[in-house]
Amino acid sequence: MSITECTECGGQVSTTAKACPHCGAKDYKDSFTFGILRRMIMYVAEHWGKYLPWPIIQIIMVLMLALYFIGFLNLPFIVGYGVLFADSYVDLPNIFLTWANWVVDIYIDIYSKVYTLIQSRL
Repeated sequence: MSITECTECGGQVSTTAKACPHCGAKDYKDSFTFGILRRMIMYVAEHWGKYLPWPIIQIIMVLMLALYFIGFLNLPFIVGYGVLFADSYVDLPNIFLTWANWVVDIYIDIYSKVYTLIQSRL
């Protein structure tokens, strides 16, 4: 059991509690990755505001979000493609190749559907 911070009131809440004892918020927990991202953005907004104008800080925050999601969401695709590429040089177990084929096929299918959706909206 550990203690986390409530996203609504900032009070300390146990990770096993069903609601915040201070404000009653039921959805007070941050996921690990979004918590880190939120803290990074808050740090930039609080500390860099002394040195940079607000539009520049907004651009930095948008770039941080974009890089985070591009890297985070594409990591399985990058690893899967690397496994398929390495197969010609290294003898890999069949389970890795099956997983890599599956991941690459799913990502290519998702990207083609997103591309088709974007093209239909333009």
